[in-house]
Amino acid sequence: MLTRSGHEFHFSHPTVASAVYQSITFPAMRTSIHSKAADEVIASGRGGMAAASRHLIELYPDDNPTVVHQLRQAAHEHLAMGAPDAAKRCLERALREPPAEEEMAEVRYELGCAVMLRDPDLTVRQLQMALDEVPGLEPEHRLNAVLRLGQALTHSNRVTEAVELTREEVARMPDGPARTRLQAASFMLRLLRRNDPAGRETSRELELLVRQQTGRTDPEARSVQVLRAWDLTMRGESSSEALAFADLGMDSGRPVEGLGWTNQVLGFEIPVMLGVAYLYNDRLDRARSLFMDAAYEFEMMGWSGGHLGFANFFQALVMFRQGKLEDAAKALRPTLLRKAKGLGPGNPLLWDVVAVLCDIMLAQGQADEAAKLAEEYGIRPGQYPPAAVLPDAPALVGRLLLAQGRRDEAVAELERHGRELDERGWENTVWSPWMSTLALALADTDPERARSLAADAYGRALRSGTNSAEGMALHAWAKVAEPAMELDLLRRAVSALGQSPIAFEHASALVDYGAALRRDGRLRDAVAALEQGLDIARDCGATSLAERARRELKASGVSPHRLRPMPSRDLTALQLRAAQLTVGGKDRNEVAESLSVSPAKVDELLAAVYRTLGTDAKGLAETLKDDPGVDSE
Repeated sequence: MLTRSGHEFHFSHPTVASAVYQSITFPAMRTSIHSKAADEVIASGRGGMAAASRHLIELYPDDNPTVVHQLRQAAHEHLAMGAPDAAKRCLERALREPPAEEEMAEVRYELGCAVMLRDPDLTVRQLQMALDEVPGLEPEHRLNAVLRLGQALTHSNRVTEAVELTREEVARMPDGPARTRLQAASFMLRLLRRNDPAGRETSRELELLVRQQTGRTDPEARSVQVLRAWDLTMRGESSSEALAFADLGMDSGRPVEGLGWTNQVLGFEIPVMLGVAYLYNDRLDRARSLFMDAAYEFEMMGWSGGHLGFANFFQALVMFRQGKLEDAAKALRPTLLRKAKGLGPGNPLLWDVVAVLCDIMLAQGQADEAAKLAEEYGIRPGQYPPAAVLPDAPALVGRLLLAQGRRDEAVAELERHGRELDERGWENTVWSPWMSTLALALADTDPERARSLAADAYGRALRSGTNSAEGMALHAWAKVAEPAMELDLLRRAVSALGQSPIAFEHASALVDYGAALRRDGRLRDAVAALEQGLDIARDCGATSLAERARRELKASGVSPHRLRPMPSRDLTALQLRAAQLTVGGKDRNEVAESLSVSPAKVDELLAAVYRTLGTDAKGLAETLKDDPGVDSE
């Protein structure tokens, strides 16, 4: 007796069971059973073709066009339900049927799309074969295949091939929205290249293309404007201009329609570049919101591979930039680091994750551990991927070498990299503080050149106009400056960083400022700076910096006070009031008078506001208005 439950078969007699089991291992019998099961599922109308696919993939390949059609439909349903792995199995099985000649390119295209950023090598192989098939893809699918192949090549560290692919395709296309879309993709890939020898020419060409989009609001035009925001940011140009272009890519706090995270035409790299533009222009609040939305949308779509990995990485990068070192480290390891490793050695996500982990370790005073991690994952002098790493990998290697006392190697690496970036036209001193790091490396052997480099870095930082860039450059300059200039440079660094959302750098500058004040005999001012620096360092999880602040306080003749908890999410009533008065147009002295506190206390209150909300002084009014967790007047 034979009974069936689902697609499993049960036999009442062991001998019969054995005989039938052996018989169904033959292809014809097995195909017959699964074919009937699939027919019953399809006829029932329950679960659609996706439900029948578990039987369809078990059929013996028989050159059956109906089966190919059913498997493709099942794959589409699986993707709609957020099950890309199931879609992959269906399409791989469809290729074994095989499809008719006129369908082969389309099936390969669908398979390449289904495994995008989950299996980069398979994506590249299938999309390349789809583009080479004769007969080929329909025009719209060919355009999408080129776009996705370019993205896949980039995520396989083959960005130069991606640039050539898109450039050749642009040359053969007529004018129109499709050509603009591909031009945007080609520019995107060129703008991601760290070592592009024609980088400055790329920027000029992009500027011309942006002018041609004047008056247009379609997704293609908006994507070009977002690329301009990224380009201005990486070049260290005006922050206000970069943010103005970035805002053109936003609508009510989200990417404009057609530039969304799960857009399968332009890809997710455009909103990534939008978020990075906000990240390096002191609008961490907007970057954080964007990347949180990305993670949510990817999870809803079932995109748990590289897409979700990048979304989680960028959230951790925002935490790091805010100074939440422990939170960022927990977000990166072990889960995200393991996921990045699973995408293959040396992939861009793995580089980004390891680079930020190394940066966190350096900030926590763990130079040896950072060097070991970098070595484990191949982050070594002269061995970098062609695409930009966040943070800049060669500049990070220079800092690692310097922290290990390998000054000559650090100088050589930073000088070589600096020449490359200058040729490329990238002068963002926050993403790549190579010039300030080189100044520190030369401080003992060539102090004049060190001071010149530090001053030049400050000039570049001023051009961008962000408080974080200005404050970090001033802080680095103070470390190599003549003794007579040190205190003033540190004071200005503390002031600028106090108006930015980046906490660790602010704490570090405060501790250095307090130490310098102590050496100058100004103990009261020194203690105030050191206590504030200690509080912020503890809130950041910067244990090494906090310990140094305690030592400096002890040297000042006082015991560190009991730590006041710093706000992690909410503003205190006094902080909120200081922010509201500032937005209302009052200067620091007027705010101090209104709150009955000192002007220095106002600076401290506002610095906490900027750290907590993730914005700077220029974005404060908008953030107070838009943040549902802040009750403004």
